[in-house]
Amino acid sequence: MKLLLQVLFFLFLSTSVFAQVPILTSSNSNPQVGDRFLLYAPNLPDTFIAGPAGPNAIWDFSIMVIDTADTLTIALEAPSTLPNSNLYPSANIGYEFGFFEYYYLVNADSFTFIGGGVFEDNFSENPRRILTYPFTYGDTLIDQFSGPVPSAGNDSVRYGSTLVHADAYGTLVLPYGSLTNILRVKTEATFIDSSDMGVFRRHTEIRYQWFKPGIHYPILNYHFIETDGTTITFYSLIDQSIALNLDLLAEDLVLSIFPNPTSDLLNITYSLHEIGETSISLFDIIGRELIKKESKGIPGLVKESLEISHLEAGTYFLSLTTGNRQLTRKVIIQ
Repeated sequence: MKLLLQVLFFLFLSTSVFAQVPILTSSNSNPQVGDRFLLYAPNLPDTFIAGPAGPNAIWDFSIMVIDTADTLTIALEAPSTLPNSNLYPSANIGYEFGFFEYYYLVNADSFTFIGGGVFEDNFSENPRRILTYPFTYGDTLIDQFSGPVPSAGNDSVRYGSTLVHADAYGTLVLPYGSLTNILRVKTEATFIDSSDMGVFRRHTEIRYQWFKPGIHYPILNYHFIETDGTTITFYSLIDQSIALNLDLLAEDLVLSIFPNPTSDLLNITYSLHEIGETSISLFDIIGRELIKKESKGIPGLVKESLEISHLEAGTYFLSLTTGNRQLTRKVIIQ
């Protein structure tokens, strides 16, 4: 009996662990025109420790100091409202930051940097992908990018490669509270600037970002760049009114699935407290979206079903997204 109870407890714990694996999708992660994010520049130790990788990690940054006087606001706009949008015709969203402009392409499959910034990069022909969707724990993106760098001379070109890996998920502890359902994404990149005279500048970049589905900007961002021996470090922390309000909203969203395990039909029941578009997606263990069902929900108890008899036996993840809220559950198909 004792052994049986231990086994049952392990199975319950395992189910709880997998049920909390965050999945980034275009609808819950891509920035949108009209989004505004208030960011702090927190004070962190000179030697940054990103914390553990793996499942159910806990990252404790509660000791960081937030200076509410040191803030910046990012306002996402249509590129046509920005001064140099003609240089980045493939972009569909952007923002101004001081004297600099940043241009991106967002769609159902990816979040891509087209160009702009300090060096006025222009990757219109071979852009740099930041994320592909869906993206969850264990996923990896490898990409190469290139384009002219007008600020360094008319014949200057930047060539680079990037490795993006979702290396952990868990709980993020901040001075204003703890956030669950967090996915950490690590980005490593190397790129060079060259001209007819050869390579004249080399860059190395490391970035850690903590994402929460439903918020279209990283909760916490650490960005390190080394250029020919000179290093620059950036930190940003999203305002608590955005981060904490999402957690409160998520508590109102109730999701149940049955039977589980199943072999032919999966019944889904969830509650809505307001009218809104709802999306139900089923992903396999490597993050591929296999089934997607969208509807216009009305307040109350909603019942849906998915036909899954054509899928192979194994472990899957069901994600319910409504507005800026998302819940994920583990599904076993026999």
